[in-house]
Amino acid sequence: MKEKDTQKIIDLEKQLSEIKKKNRSLALDFTSQIESHKSEKNLKRLDETEQLANCGTWEFNFKDNTIWCSKQTRRILELNQKENKISREYWLSKIFPSDKEMAVLSYQKSISNKIPFEIEYRLLTKNNTIKYVKLKCNTYYSKKGKPLKSFGIVMDITILKENELLLKKSSRNKVKLMSILAHDLRSSFNKIIGFTGLLIENMKDNNITKSKKYANIIYSSSQKTLDLLDSLLNWVRFQTTEITFNPDLLSLLDVIDDVLELEKLLAEYKGISLNYFSTEDLEVYADENMLKIIIRNLISNAIKFTNSGGAIRIDSFLRKDGIEISISDTGIGIEPEIIKNIFTNHSYSSTLGTQNEKGTGKGLAICKEFIDRHQGEIWAESVLRKSSKFKIILPNKKLTP
Repeated sequence: MKEKDTQKIIDLEKQLSEIKKKNRSLALDFTSQIESHKSEKNLKRLDETEQLANCGTWEFNFKDNTIWCSKQTRRILELNQKENKISREYWLSKIFPSDKEMAVLSYQKSISNKIPFEIEYRLLTKNNTIKYVKLKCNTYYSKKGKPLKSFGIVMDITILKENELLLKKSSRNKVKLMSILAHDLRSSFNKIIGFTGLLIENMKDNNITKSKKYANIIYSSSQKTLDLLDSLLNWVRFQTTEITFNPDLLSLLDVIDDVLELEKLLAEYKGISLNYFSTEDLEVYADENMLKIIIRNLISNAIKFTNSGGAIRIDSFLRKDGIEISISDTGIGIEPEIIKNIFTNHSYSSTLGTQNEKGTGKGLAICKEFIDRHQGEIWAESVLRKSSKFKIILPNKKLTP
């Protein structure tokens, strides 16, 4: 073969080799494009699935201390949508401060015990609101037991948690309303029962005069108790998750007179004098239903802990900071240890009265809560075995928010 022909063959082989290289490069590039398209398609499907489940996926790489976050995870954590990787420290910085230690310890325990874990905690959003999330996690380990990657899902459970808290609040409110009804009606019915007993005794003795007296008291007490029940039920009907607060300027004399209509009958049954002393008709800025419950509670307690022949006095006067109302009695007084925490400790209200009257144990706590809603004050003074005095201060003008 001639030298010229040999050189042509060599050149052709080189050209063929270059063509093969180019084709291989084109094939690889084409394959890469196909894989990239598949990856984008998969990510799109993942995002659609996560949206339906209201959750996001994530993966933590122990080697470089970074967390890959899906689009939905970035949305839930309020991250920059262009950055799909964040540091572990940055994730932790999003957790509500008082929940952070619990979250870290739970994760460490999961790694130590090589078990999956599930946790709920709060996140602090960009506008300083609270977001509740649930995290589920598992971890891959090397053959030597070294953690390599943690992966899992994060779910936004804020609406679920808010509804749960609302339900708990509603349940607590129902218990509170039932306590108010029980407290306000128990003493009324006890006295009706008591007067009925006296009526029966006098009928046995054919004492017509006293029988008529007690029958009239029973009738009057029943009417007033029914009015009270109607009033309370109408008020309770409009209470939902929280007891509504609707303050207005009220005549204190009218409010106290309304409460005394029934309470005087109850005091009379025990032979206790009950009077209201005021030099003028003062105006108080208060929620009428709440104010009546407060005054009724305090008078009822005074009757409960005062012996027959005792006295209860209600006074009111104008102060620079509002209206002061005091309810004092000549009863058995309160132990110094009890009076310190009388509005949080239920032992005073649940103690039996001088004629073994029972209580719900929640009356004073409710009074304190209602007074706080008015931005007012309440406190107690007592001399053991001699007297007790409860004082409250309420505003006489519109409250500032």
